[in-house]
Amino acid sequence: MNPQYLKSDLLMLLASLLAAISWIFSKEVLLGLEPILFMGCRFMLAGLLIALFARSELLLFTLRDLSRVTLVGVIFAAGLGFWILGLFHGTHIGIGAFLTSLGAIFAPLLAPLFGDQPTRFAWFAVPVAVIGAAFLTLTSNFVFGLGEWYYLASAISFAIYLNINSRAAGKTPLRALTSIQLLTAGAVLLPISLLTESWTINAEISILGWFLASVLIGTSLRFFVQTYSLKLGPASRGALILTLEPVWVAILGMIWLKETMSASQLLGCTLILLAVFISRADLLLKVFCKSKRLRRNGHSAS
Repeated sequence: MNPQYLKSDLLMLLASLLAAISWIFSKEVLLGLEPILFMGCRFMLAGLLIALFARSELLLFTLRDLSRVTLVGVIFAAGLGFWILGLFHGTHIGIGAFLTSLGAIFAPLLAPLFGDQPTRFAWFAVPVAVIGAAFLTLTSNFVFGLGEWYYLASAISFAIYLNINSRAAGKTPLRALTSIQLLTAGAVLLPISLLTESWTINAEISILGWFLASVLIGTSLRFFVQTYSLKLGPASRGALILTLEPVWVAILGMIWLKETMSASQLLGCTLILLAVFISRADLLLKVFCKSKRLRRNGHSAS
């Protein structure tokens, strides 16, 4: 097994967990901040924080580097804006988790447009992941309203973002790439918020705490880890691991909100895990064959 790909998979697994935790942070912060204002401030501050550790890398940036990374940030900002509007207008967080998770599923499908060819196992894994996400998150309350359209637009934006970010990560220093895309997202979202929102702020200490957690953990750490993973492996490999995000959301809902998990949700979790294993079947087969060959050679030597 390629150790670089294994490291990429483990980092993307961590990123999916941090993404799920961010749902709770965001839901709490929205009690006191306008949605786009929150996202703009969140990503601007997170970008500035990472930029403090990337000063030497940023000084070496060329105009070509800057234009490439800024494009990543603009697509990223579009996905974020659609997502937070979905969270604000949507009526069911489970439906939102399902539609948002489609971004990770769409990413391998769009990969050929960006010069990356997914393995045949990735194609097999995609329908299993879609069915699993549906079982996990959808209920009889499913209604496709304004919030759900925003979630779907967010999923498509994130699928494009994962692919172009993977390409940019191979050519750009990691901290500089992460900081500029976050700063770009903040710079795009804040003017939109100024034009469309009232900037009503509830400055309670608890909301401030959730906001800081969102900046430090849900944004700075999460996107640094995710970009690092994309630097080590193509988006067509890592993106399907992000389908575990709604699984983590369901588990956190049980822990944080004292929710229970139905039989259909358990089936959904199982199918998503199965999809991740299917997408890695080529590596698992290589490990199995290598192990079998080593055992056979050992028997021959004895």
